[in-house]
Amino acid sequence: IWKNDALILAAKNGHIGVIGLLSKKTTLNIAHCNENGKTALHVATRSGSQPICEVLLAAKADPNRTSLNGWTCFHEAVQIGSLPILQLFSKYNHSLPTQVVNPVSAHGEKFGATLLHVAYQMGELELVPYLLAEGVNTNIRNSDLLFAQDIIAKERDLANHAVQKQRIVGWTAIVGSLMDINTTVTPQLKLQLLMCLIQQHWNEEELARSHALQDNNLRALVPLRDSTGTVKPGRDDSPSTA
Repeated sequence: IWKNDALILAAKNGHIGVIGLLSKKTTLNIAHCNENGKTALHVATRSGSQPICEVLLAAKADPNRTSLNGWTCFHEAVQIGSLPILQLFSKYNHSLPTQVVNPVSAHGEKFGATLLHVAYQMGELELVPYLLAEGVNTNIRNSDLLFAQDIIAKERDLANHAVQKQRIVGWTAIVGSLMDINTTVTPQLKLQLLMCLIQQHWNEEELARSHALQDNNLRALVPLRDSTGTVKPGRDDSPSTA
């Protein structure tokens, strides 16, 4: 047992020499898990150590093994945005999960998703072309009924709502100050402040248009496909099943 615990500890701390020695032990359980159900390969992947991952893969570690929260090593690699580690898994003939998986949130709730959902959630957009090439299903909604490519738009909408709420409070205070008959602000300064507010509004409208264009471009990057892999001509808004 101590050898198996030492393997995970060595992976966590980047001791590739120790891992190399342990991997030669015939009694070593390469699939040994810690209290979170994570193997040494989970730990090494999360730390971004490609050399350690390769040693473990050579010792027959399985990147598709799930932890207690339902995450595979592929999830770990996508979460940290490591294309080299994803490609390393492929080098050792491990196919990434292309359908829905059910990772568990910190609150213990399953949020059915694909690796594409994870990539968009974490902002690792450079991984999207690779995941598409590997056949990850784009016509799947998560538990929030969102396609993977819709996640960024949702996150931006939430952020914009929070900013807009703060902006309204700020504008109300400024306009209230300008309209206060007891204010010591001169008419000239009032005019300058109003002009600044107008300019700020125009800038925000331009930024909103820019974000909308970016969202459309991101959606276009991930086409919907039917069961044969053929790109569909339009979006299918019906809920999908895994």
